[in-house]
Amino acid sequence: IIFLVSSTIFTLGRSSEAFLLLRAKDAGVALALLPIIYFVYNITFALFSTPAGILSDKIGRRNTFMVGMLIFSMTYFLFARLHSVSAIWILFAVYGFYSAFTEGIGRAIVADLVEEKLRATAFGIYNAFNGIALLPASLIFGFLWDKFGVATAFNWGAGLALAAFFVFLFLRFRYRPHYKVV
Repeated sequence: IIFLVSSTIFTLGRSSEAFLLLRAKDAGVALALLPIIYFVYNITFALFSTPAGILSDKIGRRNTFMVGMLIFSMTYFLFARLHSVSAIWILFAVYGFYSAFTEGIGRAIVADLVEEKLRATAFGIYNAFNGIALLPASLIFGFLWDKFGVATAFNWGAGLALAAFFVFLFLRFRYRPHYKVV
């Protein structure tokens, strides 16, 4: 339950990647380059997903996932403050690390937390909560951006990621995976 609460809080701080592309455009990235900057995010995500999984097998899924949460929070914090085109390109690459450290690892945590006969149900619940949270996440983010500015919206996301991090930290004493860390 704590992981579900934490990941849902975390998801409420995430917004559609379309907002990242709008941020890039506002910072001066040419419209024609937006697909390429999004490719930078995706290639970083793809290239570092396997190393993140290997790291997760060595230091534990919880620790790896928490690193991803901190990367997300830091990236959103910097999206709120940095305005140069070069900084935005770097942030898109760093954002790919967040995805590499959380996407597959989050699912692995779900698998570790439940008995084998309940895994499909657990994945369904996990994906349902996170999927449902994505809509209000983007609505809130868009509202904050529109009414209070880009910095407020990104600070909201960074703050919720930190809140989720601390909720997840509580799992430290409750998380008993069904695997042994090598």
